[in-house]
Amino acid sequence: MVEQGTHKPLVGSSNLPPGSLPMPWIYILKGSSGRHYIGSAVDLDARLAQHRRGHTHTTKRLGENLDLVASKEVATLAEARKIERTLKAKKNPRLAIQALQALEEPRNHSGLVGSSNLPPGSSIMRSADC
Repeated sequence: MVEQGTHKPLVGSSNLPPGSLPMPWIYILKGSSGRHYIGSAVDLDARLAQHRRGHTHTTKRLGENLDLVASKEVATLAEARKIERTLKAKKNPRLAIQALQALEEPRNHSGLVGSSNLPPGSSIMRSADC
């Protein structure tokens, strides 16, 4: 089963230098209960920390341990939210994970593929027990 949460306004909790624009993420978590959560965030590390501290009601119901089973960086928050809605509409975590992993690499404003200093393909994490 896929858990859904409501989007809350973004808060200025980022440690990014002024003028830099972070790339948003879509992610899928799997809890120790076997349930999944699909979300999007501008700061993936901070959002995962919130989930793991229990600050998110929806993911509290997933169990004690949360694993990041898939994630993808995209160009805009609007794109991230659109993909998130598409993945949630699938109502099947395996299909959502496959769809997220199949997305093309994001394009930056120069038209070049990728925009981070991570090696190609490193933005996707897989878990063998999904």
